[in-house]
Amino acid sequence: MPEPSCTDGAADDNARLGATAMEFRRIARMNKHQLWSVCITWCRDRTVAAAVLSRGLTEAWNVVKQAPEHIVSKGFPHPLRLAETIYRCVIDAASDSLAADRIRTDAAAGNPDGGLASLTAADISLYIMDNYSALPRAVSCDLLNIPDDGNETLERVAKVLLREDPEVR
Repeated sequence: MPEPSCTDGAADDNARLGATAMEFRRIARMNKHQLWSVCITWCRDRTVAAAVLSRGLTEAWNVVKQAPEHIVSKGFPHPLRLAETIYRCVIDAASDSLAADRIRTDAAAGNPDGGLASLTAADISLYIMDNYSALPRAVSCDLLNIPDDGNETLERVAKVLLREDPEVR
């Protein structure tokens, strides 16, 4: 029986990384509209949102490459863990962007930018993720630092979007 060589382990790692890369791309493509919407929510500028989305996806891939044991189990990538990593990195990139800082500063100074002024980017992001992402609501709330189960936030967003809130009219 031949002894396993160092190249066999490297081949297994490369095969696992290849399968993970394919799954990463599939999940990123399936969620591209939601990820884009989240970036627009935080940045409010298409050019900045595109750069932030690119930076977030790049960071997500770097995280996946560095810690595949968290995301890969029994040789196969775990789709929900990959999706959570992608969303976490994109949300971090968006919320840490200069555009998001500017929007927060304007809102704190009393210069809101439109009828959705009563909602934060995290509120709107939760609405997007809850309605269009495969992630469980508890994970979405955790990613967005929303302390409760998100029901109150989602009700508030729905009222504003449906123009049922008298303050918005």
